[in-house]
Amino acid sequence: MGSPVLAVEGLSKGYISGRQRVSVLADLSLSVCSGESLAVVGRSGSGKSTLLNLLCGLQTLDDGRIAVAGESFAATGAGAEVRWAELRRRTIGVVFQDVNLMPALSLLDNVRLRSHLAGHDTGGEREWL
Repeated sequence: MGSPVLAVEGLSKGYISGRQRVSVLADLSLSVCSGESLAVVGRSGSGKSTLLNLLCGLQTLDDGRIAVAGESFAATGAGAEVRWAELRRRTIGVVFQDVNLMPALSLLDNVRLRSHLAGHDTGGEREWL
């Protein structure tokens, strides 16, 4: 296979609970190449959602490095929030656990709206605003 579209090296993330630091992910490394699939499984509270939030830049990592589609992010880095937002806008699709649909729109129109807001041609002449 070619170079990874997703590469994670030494990823660590923890939270403060009371006065104690709780490690959720510790020194995680993985890679996924084009055409490969990855399933993240585990019991409730094992860090699945935290990992996914880190992989799309919705949370900051404590240590390590994440590379997505050629963009590399470390635990510290200037402009990381802006770079993550741009990467999400043009490359990453995120489906949240909680429904974030506009109830007045059909499912297809909800998808078209998000595509329109991301600057993509939806192929329709629908007025969104």
